[in-house]
Amino acid sequence: MSIVPANPAQSMALAFMQALWAGDVETTDRLFAPDARWVFQYGMPQAQGSDGRVWPARDALARVIADLFGKFDPAGFVVTPTSLIGDGDLVAIEYQARGRTSRGLEYHNTYVTVLSIAGDHVLEIRPYNDTAHMLAMLGGDEERTA
Repeated sequence: MSIVPANPAQSMALAFMQALWAGDVETTDRLFAPDARWVFQYGMPQAQGSDGRVWPARDALARVIADLFGKFDPAGFVVTPTSLIGDGDLVAIEYQARGRTSRGLEYHNTYVTVLSIAGDHVLEIRPYNDTAHMLAMLGGDEERTA
């Protein structure tokens, strides 16, 4: 299925997510607003401890790249967007991620990421997925709460 953005905010959100999926830190960083925020789900290890669920987006990006992307086979993973909705500055993208983990397991998970957009920048990113499945597949043994 081909995703066709219906407005500038959807175009911006899709461009940002494509850069993120590709691990393109330079482009992703450029598309973040100066004070952009990343909101982790409660089940994620990053949401535990003194930093809480809301992180400066650039710090969160570095952590996600280090903690998660490196847990895939060097061939990486394939992301397929399945839907894109949004009106005004709030956009949601649903997508499937598939790949082989560095432990040799076949990974498949469904995600929805909600982005708050202002012009050519992402103000906030809130990704949602089955975190228990993701952490089990990627070897996340960190303490977490449901």
